[in-house]
Amino acid sequence: MLNHLFKSMRAQNIIWLGLSILAIVLDQWTKSIASANLIYGEAKAVFTGFDWTLLHNHGAAFSFLSDAGGWQRYLFTGMAMLVSVIFVFWLLRLPKNASILAAGIALVLGGAVGNLIDRVSLGYVVDFISVYYKNHYFPAFNIADSAITLGTIFLIIDMLFLDKIRQIEKDRTDIESIAESSPEPVPVLNDESKVEVTPEKISEQSYESSPEVTHEPTPEQADGITTEVSSDSILELPHKPNTELDIQLKSKSNVELNSESKNESK
Repeated sequence: MLNHLFKSMRAQNIIWLGLSILAIVLDQWTKSIASANLIYGEAKAVFTGFDWTLLHNHGAAFSFLSDAGGWQRYLFTGMAMLVSVIFVFWLLRLPKNASILAAGIALVLGGAVGNLIDRVSLGYVVDFISVYYKNHYFPAFNIADSAITLGTIFLIIDMLFLDKIRQIEKDRTDIESIAESSPEPVPVLNDESKVEVTPEKISEQSYESSPEVTHEPTPEQADGITTEVSSDSILELPHKPNTELDIQLKSKSNVELNSESKNESK
């Protein structure tokens, strides 16, 4: 099973791990600057609605469960490690045309590892970004939390829109590959090309395809239809009763028979 997982990985996706590493480095660098230059709990205004405030978060992102008794540290550490491993395998197995999905996974992975480093090394997560509106303050956060949020937005966009497009393209590619590998194309009949087969059409086709055969007339068919062409040849014609030619032939034949009988009587 492990061999199958490693074989299914794509080397070109390793580049997306660079985005995760960039998020981790930027997160740790800004946290070190905030810890060295800010006083804990004291806000340093940047502009209206935004300031730097150094805080220590013992919970999850955006201070979730920060007031718990300490067990949340081990819970979130284990969860972060498990999610990181799953996301690495997921990222390396993605297809080439899943850039938004890969960026989302890489950002979530980098943010999770950035906060994981804090929990393992410090026992808490360093937050220093504070956003507020009048007297309403949003929970303090850091670059790792921002990367997780942005990555989650990319995952939602991919799930709602881009995944369907990739599936359509995959189905089209599969159909084209099957058509190319097929030795003979399978004809597709539409309504206009459908021909109704009836016994009459079968008999007509067999008659047209059969070789032409000429039959000689039987003695009954040839009775009374001979005409004298010359003294040595006789032309046989189809019998057509009640025609002028038939009457002439019969009268001529009677004259000849009468003349022959007179000659014999003499």
